[in-house]
Amino acid sequence: MRVSERILWFREFPQGRFANAAYEFLFMKYAERKLGCKLVFGERKTTNWYLPAMLLDLRKQDESITDMLKNEEIDTIKFKNFSRRKPQEDIEEITRYFDGHLTKKVLNIEGHFQYDTASTSQDPDYTAVLEDFGPRLKNGNPFQKHLANYLQQIDALNKAYLIGLHVRRGDYVEQGNKPNKPSPFYPIDLATIAQFLKDYLILNKINDAVLYVASDDISFCKDFFTNQGIAIITRDTLFGNKKATEIDELMLDIAVLTKARVLIASNSTFSMLASMLNKVAKVSLRQTPAGRLIPFDPTNSVLLYGIEEGNPPSG
Repeated sequence: MRVSERILWFREFPQGRFANAAYEFLFMKYAERKLGCKLVFGERKTTNWYLPAMLLDLRKQDESITDMLKNEEIDTIKFKNFSRRKPQEDIEEITRYFDGHLTKKVLNIEGHFQYDTASTSQDPDYTAVLEDFGPRLKNGNPFQKHLANYLQQIDALNKAYLIGLHVRRGDYVEQGNKPNKPSPFYPIDLATIAQFLKDYLILNKINDAVLYVASDDISFCKDFFTNQGIAIITRDTLFGNKKATEIDELMLDIAVLTKARVLIASNSTFSMLASMLNKVAKVSLRQTPAGRLIPFDPTNSVLLYGIEEGNPPSG
């Protein structure tokens, strides 16, 4: 039986929130492209289930899970989280499994698939999958259409010098403050960023800058930047009195970040996904665990600092 006649079952999809689900989806499409396998997936419900529904268009995909899949004895490959793997290596492991199990038709795949872009940017198949992931009004999946719609709605921001900042706090504050236990999930130092912004705008004589802050703690960010004398806008500014769901908020945040001319990232998969989709940034910056704000190339970098193996940030 040829590999192209086999089925890859992502029974536990999604295994993360917004960005982690997106990275898992990218690997699914990459595997489909490399191996020609049929893809099917489970129906695991999560608080962000709407994103996977948008990515895969469940109305079309639900019929893929048949009684044959439920009744057949199915093996599982569990890929380690953040072990600095390369996508090509994971494809090779799947191929070796099928080569060693000639009568097996279905293989269940579990794990997170957030790869360093230093490896994915050199792979034309992964690059093609990423290019196909972006906004698209025509012939796109619901996620692509929603992203394209949000980009149209924020078109007025493109006339200003847009600076995008992602501030991940929440669980990062708790984990990053544990004494004698360094964590890769650390909040960025806003004082350093505020000083950079002031110097950058003066040095480059920019008078029309708009700072958009995407964060899970908008109140904190508003208070901080107000005290610094720096005006910001957030999703609350753009939504106004309109009630927005969590997925609406995340979609708007990532849409704006993909259009920022200066993008400042947290050590988060959400930030890294936005940086990979951003094609217009003149400057991309991130903060190291030591607190240094440094430029980075979203197409050729370590995905997250301070991680070898372990659980990834949740989105």
